[in-house]
Amino acid sequence: MGRGGNRLAARNLRRILHPDASRSAADRLKESLAKRRRRRRDAAAAAGTTTAADRLDGEIHHLIHQELPERLDSAVRTSERELAESNLLSRSQGWSILYASWLDIWEDVLAHNRTFDNVAGTVTNDDGTVVAVAEDIVPFVYESGFLGFYGAGFGLPLILGLPEEDLHCGAEDFHHLIQSYGLEYGPGPFLSSPLATSSSSSLASRLGEFELLSATQLDCVLSREGENLESAEAAWALEELNVAMNLRLQLEERNHLRR
Repeated sequence: MGRGGNRLAARNLRRILHPDASRSAADRLKESLAKRRRRRRDAAAAAGTTTAADRLDGEIHHLIHQELPERLDSAVRTSERELAESNLLSRSQGWSILYASWLDIWEDVLAHNRTFDNVAGTVTNDDGTVVAVAEDIVPFVYESGFLGFYGAGFGLPLILGLPEEDLHCGAEDFHHLIQSYGLEYGPGPFLSSPLATSSSSSLASRLGEFELLSATQLDCVLSREGENLESAEAAWALEELNVAMNLRLQLEERNHLRR
């Protein structure tokens, strides 16, 4: 069974071990999007007469300090659990194939009373005497070699070289990265400074670099967006953050041109 089959089997196993996973991904996605819409309506109602820039700054702050870290933590937990279950299933299949090949060889050894001194084996006559079998041992060697290599060829890849179960990226990496770019409060503080107009191009470059590096440093989570809903939600939240910060910059540039 290939890796795709392993993932499918792992998902079926996960539904048994975790009953909450029985809900379809579509239902969970609808629920998640509905919560987002309600949150945005509540935020807009609370904002009242605030400006578009203030609303964007609020959305950016919420994504940086609440939503995205929570999405990343949830995605890491889910992905690590899925990887552990998938690896357990893969190892079980691999050892089963290996044991089956060894048992087939051992069964032949026992059935023909083979020993190291007499690989061809022995037979018992009607009178109870045991005599050695005078036969060519090439078929036995060939069959044993075939079974051994079959078990190793199909079993070992399911045991060795499995993906790591511990993901080495998450919310902490996101916080370190965004702080290193001075964007923990979004682009707002840069735009409110006296040099905002002259530094808009450098700020755009800063946002572009952050977008590229965040996708790289959080790849262990983002690369699994096709595997589970939590990773997809983390990827969407990061994309929303990048879009919101670029919109904030564009809004400030447009307001500057109108002055």
